[in-house]
This record gives sequence, structure tokens and C-alpha cells, in this order.
Amino acid sequence: MTDPWRSWANLVDSKVDNSSRWHSRHDHVLQTSDRIGDFLVTQLRTASRRFKDDEVIAEWGRDIHERLAGYELESRLLAKLASTGKVIQELERGIETMLDVLGIVDTDFENEWKMELQRERKQRVEMYRRLFNNRSQFESEMGDTEQQLELLTLMKHGVEEFGDVLSPLELDLIAQVFDALVLSSNIVVGVIPDWFATDKRGWSRSDKTFIAGEESCLRHVRTWAPLHHPHVRKFYGACHVGSPYVIHELTVSRYPNIGPWFYMYGCSLGLKYVHERGLVHEKLSFDNLQSLYDFKGMLSGLGLTRIEGKLSVEADVWAFGGIMFEFLVDFFSRDDSELEEFKRTQRLPESRPSFFNEEQWNLLLGMCEDDPTERTSMIEVAHSLGSILSQSGQDTWSDEEDFGSCRQAAVDNVDAYILPDSGLTISDVLQDAGELCDQLDDFAAINRPVYRRLVDVYDQLVAVSNALPLTLVEDFGSILWRFSFVLMRDRQATTAPSPRFVLQTLLLTAITGSTTTSTASFSAPNISRATNLSIIGSPAGSKHCNGNRRLFKSVWTTPSHSWMEYM
Repeated sequence: MTDPWRSWANLVDSKVDNSSRWHSRHDHVLQTSDRIGDFLVTQLRTASRRFKDDEVIAEWGRDIHERLAGYELESRLLAKLASTGKVIQELERGIETMLDVLGIVDTDFENEWKMELQRERKQRVEMYRRLFNNRSQFESEMGDTEQQLELLTLMKHGVEEFGDVLSPLELDLIAQVFDALVLSSNIVVGVIPDWFATDKRGWSRSDKTFIAGEESCLRHVRTWAPLHHPHVRKFYGACHVGSPYVIHELTVSRYPNIGPWFYMYGCSLGLKYVHERGLVHEKLSFDNLQSLYDFKGMLSGLGLTRIEGKLSVEADVWAFGGIMFEFLVDFFSRDDSELEEFKRTQRLPESRPSFFNEEQWNLLLGMCEDDPTERTSMIEVAHSLGSILSQSGQDTWSDEEDFGSCRQAAVDNVDAYILPDSGLTISDVLQDAGELCDQLDDFAAINRPVYRRLVDVYDQLVAVSNALPLTLVEDFGSILWRFSFVLMRDRQATTAPSPRFVLQTLLLTAITGSTTTSTASFSAPNISRATNLSIIGSPAGSKHCNGNRRLFKSVWTTPSHSWMEYM
């Protein structure tokens, strides 16, 4: 019996209105205004009713619903037109995957589904032509100048990014609408920036933050995009038109019970880095300090500006000192009086709180010195925090989990490191992977470059004379294990079980983190086409701080990018 939490009713029905085309209460084609995708959604609903206990269909239904959600929620018809290429690509991939989920291998059946999509596309073009010929309605849909700039930018980007999936009719329609918008608005759209993006799904573990105004968004891009540091949140892309936003690495303000000195040390390294590049914060606050899933502290990347006027490194140091004091008092003390007094006066207490030692207290005093010229430099702050961290004991970290010792664990001999639950060293797995690459001639163009890159990284790790962080070695072993797992699966595929079984097994692996299923049972000579999935995760038993496995996610890929994305 299916898990009720992974049923269509919970994963899809609970997320939509009863009137939605996605709701399983409908047993017929529910036509939407622009028709696109109606047939595929109907087939998904039908399959969910026919196979009520099939969690794979429910999982896939949720996935494609989420992929199309932004398009469906968009109320502006011309904005939806600009997304044509992206939506068509999602639906074409969705049809291929859905047929394989259902175990349908009949070519005629597949062609029928694709023809239904073609009919929807033609009907959609006709609907938009009627809109285009209705001048009053078309002018209403164009919106104001700001909206017209957004539409022109999105249309140009859509054609450049997804033009190869658009039909001649769709390309002609978009060109006509684009030209009409240009004539009406006198707006000329220049080169679309390389960083321009409209969907955070292009990156795993990503999120987006809305920015107030186009100019502000562009300023953030100029200062943030060139930054590359482990303790500065990664910038992925941005959309500066419409409702501007930036797409970035997924972080949180801080994890519960996070190690305070380790967290602050990471943030200080990020601050030191941006200061060295002539940047400071307009107003440094708690919101600018973030944390990753591995508990390290980092800067958000937001609110940075060039050093000028009253904005100085010294002002950042003072603000960071105040934030650090608040954070540490909140972590170590049950008495709120000192914290309330600091918030009121913005001055440290006259006497050292009992939970700070001399070194820790002197660091805070130096950071919060009234005279900016006497204030501790960021280089000194980072050095002092590193010293405090190295001297900290168990009581410095969480009373439930020893995050500090986990983070400081090291591997002295990479060549002797055993991959968890495998009994194999990294070099053993590399050797096996090399032999498997030789045996898989059909995939040599894909597998060999990845294998050579893995060997190159391994050689660099072995060449390091000092001990390496455990998490670094674990992460490399995780990538190698996943690559080897795919090679073994393809090599041992001697029979062809149903694509449904293959996808179920892959999803089970993604959800549980288990790779104990016999690889001999896998058979997917067409797996890249069948699922368009790659699995991101750790080998069985690979442990990180707090005993958490690295999250598994499913992402759209093409065969040539399934592994290189992570090298």
C-alpha cells in the first residue's frame, strides 16, 4: 500500500484548487485558456487514478507540476508567450519520461502523444494571433513602459535560450509581437547579460531573493557576481526586469545549535575577502550572515558596495563585533539583561561576562573600539577567531552534537581512506571505474573526460603533504562513488526491466540514500532518455555533521552533463 504522504492526493491535489487541471477529481480533458500541456496533465491524472498505489507517478506528477507552476500562475498573456520555449521543452521531456514511467514502448503511442502536443501548440498560436489582431486587448496586455521592457527582455532571452524547440509558427508570432512592442514603446533591448536567468531550477540547492528596483539589482550583480569564495554565498544569476531578483546558493540565517565560534570564524573569512576587494556593507546586520548545510558561516553577498565616504572597513568591523556579541550572548547566556542593555546603548558591558575568556573578550573590545583608527583590523579578527576556534573544547559547541570535532576531523592519508560501507579505497574505486570505462565503448565520449578529471583531482589530493579535511575527502569520494555506480549499472545491464522499475529504483535511492539495491537488476541502455534524471547524493553510510546525509535531488540533465556538472 502506498504511503499516504507520497500519494497524488497529498503531493498534487493538496497544492492546487479543486478547479485546477491538476486535481484528480477531473476525469476528462480540462482545457485551459492557452491549451498547452492539457493532454499530458490529463494523462498524468488518469494514470494516478489507475495506479493509486504508484508513488512514482505521484512523485513525477508533483515534479512536473512544480516545473510548470510559474507559467500557470502568470496572468499576463504576453509574459506567458515569452516563456513558450521553456514550457515546450519541459512538456517534451515530460512526455518522454511519462511514457517510460508507464512502461509504454509503442512508437505509435508515443507519436500520438507528441501529436497532441503539436495540436495544442497550433491552437495556442491561433489564440495569440486573435489577441494580436485585437488592438485594444493587445495594448492592454502590453502594460506600462516598465512591463514592456520586461516583456521585450524575456522574449529575446526566450528565443536565444530555447529557440531550437520553437516551431516556425511560434517564432513568427513572437517576432511579430516583439516588433509591435518595440514600435509602441521605442525601447531597444541590448545584449542579454550572461548572468540573466528566469528560473532557479537551473541550479541545485538554489534560492532567489527579490530586490527592490532594477538599478539596485544591477548594483548587486556588479558587486556580487565577481566574488568567488567558500565563505561568500555563490551568485548564480539574476533577473533585473519586472520584479527583480537574484538567484543564489541556498543558505539559512543559521542552523539551531550551530557552533558559535566556527560560525563566526567562517563569516570573518568572508568579510576579510570582500574587504580585500574594496567592498564593504552599506549596513552590516544579522541578515548578511548566513550558514550552509555543513554549518559554516558565510556572507549573504547582499548589501555590498564600494568603499567610499562613511562606508569603511572599520564600520564593518564595528558592526560585526556588535553582531558577534549579540550572537554569543544569546548562545551562552540565559540572562537577557546584558543583551538588552547592549541593544539600548550599543556599547559593550564595562566588565567581562563570565562565559568569555580574556582572549575572546579582548577581541570584542578591539572590534567595538570607539576610535576607528584603534579598531582591530579584519585580518586580526579572522586570525583571532581561528585561534579561539582551535583552542575551543566540547563545551564551545552544541551540548547535543560535537559539530566542532566533526568539522575539524582530518584525513592524513587519502590513499588509505576507505569509502564508507564499501570496504574499498578511493584508488580501488578509481581503478574499477577505469576498467568499466574501457568496457563501455558506446559511452566513452561521455565517461572518459569525467574519469580523467576525477583522476586529476585525486592526484592533487594525494600530493598535498598536510592532512585534508574529512568533509573534502568525503565529498570527493561521494562524487566518485556515484560515477562508479552509474558505470556498474550500465555495464551489468544485460536484460531490460520496465522503465517503471528503473525510475522507481532511482527515486527510492534519491529518497532513502540507499544504494544497496543489486546493480545487476538495473538495465537502462536508454536511461538518460528514459528519465532525464541524475542523482546527487552520498554513498551509503557517508556521514556528515549531525549524522545527516547530503540531500538527494533530481535535476533535468542531458547525457553529456549528467556528471560534469559536479566536477
